Amino acid sequence: MLFRSLLTLCTLLLLTSCGYHSPYAGLGNESSKTLYLSIWANQTNEIGLEADVFVALNRWFKKNRMIQVTQDPGKADLILEGTITSVNRPGASFSQFDQAQEIRAILNTSFTLKRPAVVDQDNVIWKVDNLELEQSYAIGANEQTAWDNKDKALAEIIENLSEYIYHQVLSEMRNSGLSEQQD
Repeated sequence: MLFRSLLTLCTLLLLTSCGYHSPYAGLGNESSKTLYLSIWANQTNEIGLEADVFVALNRWFKKNRMIQVTQDPGKADLILEGTITSVNRPGASFSQFDQAQEIRAILNTSFTLKRPAVVDQDNVIWKVDNLELEQSYAIGANEQTAWDNKDKALAEIIENLSEYIYHQVLSEMRNSGLSEQQD
């Protein structure tokens, strides 16, 4: 019992002294920020991807009490905009008869975190052009299985994208002083 308590105490000391920040906790004693999540432009023929990205981002940002998601861009401290530029599905593995057995879903996006428009100020805080994420999926025994597997692969890509953006936005807020109180 004593060993377990000492191990827990040492672990806590190491985590707090190494600069580790829980991505689900607040940003410290700083004020909360409001974030406007735009519905992303969808330049693909995959209907509904923009809604899936919006929902996933919303879910991630609501995990942090220091970020309030707003539906009014005029009340936002930060704005996250993006575009889904393409979805490709090349073959990943083939049978001995050159039939695809596994496909890769590849999603390309671009997005920007910015401040609301202010005269004489660079509004862009963080910008990513042409981020490519991929996930392989099995073709399956029939067409419906292939479509279901594709949808699952795209859902996993969107979840990974949303988590990546969430962590990067928190990092940008910490590193650029956005999380500090501003009068």
